[in-house]
Amino acid sequence: MTLKEHLDAHLKKSAAHHDAIAKSHHSLSKAHGDAANAHTDQVVAQAHRDIAKTHSDLSKAHEKRQADFDNLRETLAAGSGADVLDSHEGATRDMQRSAHDGFMKRIGLLD
Repeated sequence: MTLKEHLDAHLKKSAAHHDAIAKSHHSLSKAHGDAANAHTDQVVAQAHRDIAKTHSDLSKAHEKRQADFDNLRETLAAGSGADVLDSHEGATRDMQRSAHDGFMKRIGLLD
């Protein structure tokens, strides 16, 4: 797996995670809003409205975070900054291979 592929997978997974969290908070916000509307006790109803607003704010924050990860994926796919990643991939792979070979020689599994 190349560095670009690894980053793409990480960004995709992170975006999906934040999307799921946003949906969860949206659902909780709706549930607390419905509970607030059902209560006749205004103190309890206000507490549910406050909780609903908190979950709504959290949902929006996670939606924004998801959008940030999606934008980073688009930037990576478009090649913006990809030259920097590409120029280091070969050197990183060579360094890892060298370290791996050295370790294998030390433990006697490679001549």
